[in-house]
Amino acid sequence: DFLKRGIKPLLEDPRLALVQGRWEHLNRNDNILCKAQAIGIDGHFAVEQGARSWSDLALNFNGTCGIWRSEAIHDAGGWEHDTLTEDMDLSYRAQLKGWRCTFRSDLAVPGEIPDHVDAWRSQQFRWAKGSIQTAKKLLPRVWKSSWSFTKKIAATFHMTHYFVHPLMLLSLLCAPIALGLCPKIPDSILMLGLGAFLVGVGSPIVLYAASQYILHGRSGLKRMRYFPALAAIGTGIAISNGRAVAQALAGHVSAFIRTPKKGDGGGSYKAKREHGLFEILCALWAGLGIAWGLSSDRPWITPLLIIYVSGFAWVGVLSLRSWWQSLPNETQRSSSWLYPLGIIMCGLFIGLASLEETWVYAASSYTTIGLGISICYILAIIAIKYHSSLSKRGLFFIIACGIIFRVAMLLGMPASDDVNRYIVEGRQAAYGQNPYIYAPHDPETRNLLDQHLDPTITDAVNHPEWTAIYPPLTIAIETVVTHLESTPMAMKVAIFCAEILGLWLITSLLMRRGLPLAFLVIAWWNPVGPFWLSGEGHNDAWMMVFVLLAIWLWDQGSQKRGIVAMSCAALCKPFAAWVLIPRLLKSPWSYWVIPPAMAALAYFPFMSAGTGLFNSLGRFGSELHFHGVLEPLSRLIWKGLLSDPDSIRFATVGTLLCVLFFGSVLLVWRHNRLLSFHGNNDIAALCAKLFALLFICLPTLYPWYFAVLIFLLPFVNQSWGLIFWTAMTPIFWLHGLAIAAGGGVWTETYWVTTLAHIPAMLLLLTDCFIRSKPWRFIDQESTVSSGQHV
Repeated sequence: DFLKRGIKPLLEDPRLALVQGRWEHLNRNDNILCKAQAIGIDGHFAVEQGARSWSDLALNFNGTCGIWRSEAIHDAGGWEHDTLTEDMDLSYRAQLKGWRCTFRSDLAVPGEIPDHVDAWRSQQFRWAKGSIQTAKKLLPRVWKSSWSFTKKIAATFHMTHYFVHPLMLLSLLCAPIALGLCPKIPDSILMLGLGAFLVGVGSPIVLYAASQYILHGRSGLKRMRYFPALAAIGTGIAISNGRAVAQALAGHVSAFIRTPKKGDGGGSYKAKREHGLFEILCALWAGLGIAWGLSSDRPWITPLLIIYVSGFAWVGVLSLRSWWQSLPNETQRSSSWLYPLGIIMCGLFIGLASLEETWVYAASSYTTIGLGISICYILAIIAIKYHSSLSKRGLFFIIACGIIFRVAMLLGMPASDDVNRYIVEGRQAAYGQNPYIYAPHDPETRNLLDQHLDPTITDAVNHPEWTAIYPPLTIAIETVVTHLESTPMAMKVAIFCAEILGLWLITSLLMRRGLPLAFLVIAWWNPVGPFWLSGEGHNDAWMMVFVLLAIWLWDQGSQKRGIVAMSCAALCKPFAAWVLIPRLLKSPWSYWVIPPAMAALAYFPFMSAGTGLFNSLGRFGSELHFHGVLEPLSRLIWKGLLSDPDSIRFATVGTLLCVLFFGSVLLVWRHNRLLSFHGNNDIAALCAKLFALLFICLPTLYPWYFAVLIFLLPFVNQSWGLIFWTAMTPIFWLHGLAIAAGGGVWTETYWVTTLAHIPAMLLLLTDCFIRSKPWRFIDQESTVSSGQHV
């Protein structure tokens, strides 16, 4: 009955040119993009168009869902094609001729809104460019007309409102500079700006909430939970719409590109794909602004930039994914991306290795290059996700690049001060001195080692007042290495060899399981290994080798030898003991004797230390808290409830242990449930999840702890949260800004900790609570066969 209802006002009023109806949405709930658009369009019709009509302001024709009087069209000069919004152009020209337009909110017409980012971007580009073209064409006529001043002002804002997007880009560009100037601005001026911001944010919230209530009653207010998505896409479209505004101002003529619609037949027209890289760069710039702002004297201003990060990142990632999927040949697509990415990463690693200063005194340079490597790494994983085909040449390229990364870091990156402790403790054990009794700074230790060891190594040991913290198997390996050569480079070479051995075990496991060898990228190219194992020389590589060996043995069905290997891992670093427990729960009771028996045998030569065997380990766990995930938040909460420092520390440790215990129980329960229903007995994936949970609960979390995790990532399906968490570890180097300013004293910068963990934690929650399809490959069978052949 649209025609019968819509024509009545035209019959009643001979000077009425247009009756505009309201858009309804058939696909409102198709996806989050449609839900966000629906709120925005509802606000336009239920409030904006209605207010213009009832206030006798200029009203535009929306291009559809309306009835025109032909006499008004002819009087206005007819349809003209010199703007992309010929509907707005015609309706304004008709009203300038004295005709009136009206809007009827109850005249609703079902239609379809774009459900794809490319279609939506194309539509917004046309609207933005056409509106500015119409403004250039008609605003002079508007201001020369007899309209009231209020009506002229409203028409001006109406036709030029897309200028908001270039202003957003200008705001984003100036944001870090403005945040740097904030300390010089009086509080009164900042409060005035904050008030203006709240008005600017509050107005659209009220507008869209009112529209939902008007159209859908109280139930419509529930849809306001999608308003943040609307704000995000409205920000993320700024680059595309800003380009549209610039083209309109420059007089650039472009064709009318209609909005793709699917209808019942699926649709055939496709919009132009955009790569989204500029949006991603804007998101990164906004992220740097947040980092800068959090370190300023007024960090409370910084969260205003979150809307830029979320909006540009969302639109950029959606556009990049769409563009990637549109590339024609998937085999060439993955190969052609891996090669340039690998070459770029080689250059970045070599550039990082050539830096003369350590990361403490060149934190900005290390972080910038490191994040560049991380971005290339994530893009490489995206490449293999969409196609798993990997030739022998591609396989060797991945391995060759991984070796180049590590050799560059081995030769160029300064060794960590932990390496000096490894050498000292290895030499102590070699000369018969118990490192669990004598600390590096003890006179007995200096008298013993100064004759055989470079004194600069002993002087550079961190926490020299602490006795040995590492378990006996680590000290035994250190003893063997220092027997060959007692230099930091020799220790780094040994750790480099252990890392290569671990990577070989991963390759063997992938081949044995018939998994795509393209998954090697996940471990071989992850920056954690080159940065902190081969580069700084941390001994987590030895634990990692034993963990992989245990999984390799369990895959062969050797339960007992796998438990022996995992016990060796725990005797390298205590981390592995936690992931050993779930395996013991499914083993015969006689196997429970293996770990304590091996521990007793390993600690026996050092038993003269008594309780001192675990003295430094206890101090590390109770006294130090640096870069933790949950620990800073838990400690902050308990500080608000308790006053005694010992009570706060006890409550914080108790909270973390509870989270670790119940979280582990949940993970093991889910693993056993999958085993019961689907036969999924992937112990590697379970170990990775248990390690990740352990790292979340540790009071101190250094990035090299992730070494064991990244070597298990190829076996964890849909592990974007873990991948992102490990890839973003270069952010850790930003702690060096405060450390260098404090004269080398280790100081935690909480905004760095937040930046390093929060995005990854949100992705991990998404991985856990939103079901997503596993990675599927179009040539899975051929890949398996080629993998077995290789």
